[in-house]
Amino acid sequence: MNRRSVPLKNLLLGNTALLALTALMSCVSFINGVYAALYSGLAIIAVLLDAFGQRHPPRFLINIASVGVLASSILRMRFDTVVIVFTEAILLMIAVKMLEGKRSRDYYQIAAMSVLAVISAAVDALDGTFLYFCVLVSLFSGFQLLLAAWFDRDPDSALTARETFQSVSRSLSIWAMMLPICVVLFFIAPRARVSLGQLPRRANAESYTGFSDHITLGAVRDIQSDSSLAFRAEMPLIAPKHLFWRGMIFDVFDGRTWRLGMRGRPGRMLLSGDATVKQEISMEAGYLGALFALDMPAFVNAQGAVPAGDGVFVNGNFRSRLRSYTAISYLSQSFSPDSRGIQRDRYLNLPDGFAPRLRELVGQIASEADGKVPEAIMSYLSPPRYSYTMRGLPTSATPLEDFVFDGRAGNCEYFAAAMAVMLRMAGIPSRLIAGYHGGVYNDSGGYYVVNQSNAHVWVEAWDSAERLWRRYDPTPASGEEGEDSYGGARYGVFWMYYDYMNYQLSRVF
Repeated sequence: MNRRSVPLKNLLLGNTALLALTALMSCVSFINGVYAALYSGLAIIAVLLDAFGQRHPPRFLINIASVGVLASSILRMRFDTVVIVFTEAILLMIAVKMLEGKRSRDYYQIAAMSVLAVISAAVDALDGTFLYFCVLVSLFSGFQLLLAAWFDRDPDSALTARETFQSVSRSLSIWAMMLPICVVLFFIAPRARVSLGQLPRRANAESYTGFSDHITLGAVRDIQSDSSLAFRAEMPLIAPKHLFWRGMIFDVFDGRTWRLGMRGRPGRMLLSGDATVKQEISMEAGYLGALFALDMPAFVNAQGAVPAGDGVFVNGNFRSRLRSYTAISYLSQSFSPDSRGIQRDRYLNLPDGFAPRLRELVGQIASEADGKVPEAIMSYLSPPRYSYTMRGLPTSATPLEDFVFDGRAGNCEYFAAAMAVMLRMAGIPSRLIAGYHGGVYNDSGGYYVVNQSNAHVWVEAWDSAERLWRRYDPTPASGEEGEDSYGGARYGVFWMYYDYMNYQLSRVF
């Protein structure tokens, strides 16, 4: 053997390890941590056995383990976790296959399963990281196919530097042919993710930021940011203070949960504002319920759109998802019902005997408010006394009181819920508005990108003197809702053009 030659087996084993690592890294963000650790451990053991020339487990034991992995996956599989369980099974099959004494077909199978794992990750990935892994796995798998074919003819051969260079060049040719497929998957994959039923992004996550049809305080320990796309809105650039996207109204509170109340026949509203803004909304998931629009929406044009009152519009056709619609909104922080009045008892209702300590605090704040109670409560809930966090949220039987008196740190749900309850205790009708806040303006396409991490909750309080609802947002400005959820500086020129291309493709597929 030439001293400058490299044993074919060593090249194959090294490339196999790179394939296995690429497959894991593409999926590690959403698979269960136990499976990621098990896969890593088995893969490391397999690499060490090959590196030191140790005996591999008998093939029949490997086959039994493979059957066990598949059976376990089938038993755990449900419709809402099918991609996650499938991906975990593929990874374990790769690790099990690596433990075998390898033939050429084993190398082929490892390459094929690694590609399949990366494609599975595409169902979950909505950012550029998937493209990196797709490029890597196509490069390594092309090299694997060439080496495995050589291994099939002469397993004990060694490659000179020139032969190795030629193999790499040929694999690059295969990679160049596979690259267009990677690019297509990159843009098509987010559509596939939606069609599979809005699968969860992690198997073991407790909760994510995102829009919900109720707010339950203390129901989760930690909230993790979900940067996936919620919708895009074609419209002119406007001042950030107006970027409140109205969704639903929560006016019933049972002590822990805010819910939608029974709403009567919607009446007309008396709207006024600086200007009207037309928005062409494209929902990423085609939401079945609320139709989001800038505050205050006056009109939504879509088949099945139904006004539910007080600026809320819903999809009345519950058998189909609305992917796009047109909305016209007034840029206003207040509005009046045409009846010039409200059902006060409805917006003052609290559970009997709820939070007496909090009621005492509200009395103290109101006595010093000089008639401006909402502003005084906003000021009380402001930094440095209170701070924003999505970690370590109160989870006891009295989460609101724990937030106000003990932890003094929470997310928008806690700040808004606290202010709404305190207003009701002060005799001021109030309610929560759920929707989205903020977004990133894409100059290339002339639209806002609004992500799930922009989900937000704010407060509306009734001004009895002016006979109108006023918006208040008690969440500190440093809160993560409403910020650039793509990551600040990362959302540069490349991301602008990428998202514009993705947007255009989404309108075709």
